[in-house]
This record gives sequence, C-alpha cells and structure tokens, in this order.
Amino acid sequence: MEIRGEKLDAIGISSEQVDKKYVDSMTVSYGYVFSSEEKWNSVYDIAKAADKRMYKSKANFYREKERDRRK
Repeated sequence: MEIRGEKLDAIGISSEQVDKKYVDSMTVSYGYVFSSEEKWNSVYDIAKAADKRMYKSKANFYREKERDRRK
C-alpha cells in the first residue's frame, strides 16, 4: 500500500497492520520545518510553523482531489 508515493513502512506501519476489510485507503498529513530555516524563539514556534505547513498541505490535498470534507 502506498501513501502519496511513500510506502507505509516509511512511517513505521506495515501493510499487515492495516485491516483492508475496514480501510481501503489512508492519508497522512504532515508538516515540517528545519531549525536552520530561521532564528526561532522557542521549540513551540518551530512546532507551530510545522503545524501551519501541515494544514496548508492538507488543504491543497483536498482542493486537488476536489473533495473538501469540511463543506
């Protein structure tokens, strides 16, 4: 099983762990930043920036798939 081009084992899940009787597909949202991108004030700011990118990526995914589940 693949998740947007990346194999499940890349995130530590084996295909045997996914019960295909109940789950036929799965998406994973993630956001990341590099600590070297800028001078951060705190770890909280780094996490907040990564979270913001995750939600932007998630919005793009749903827009590209033309299925906004929030409507």
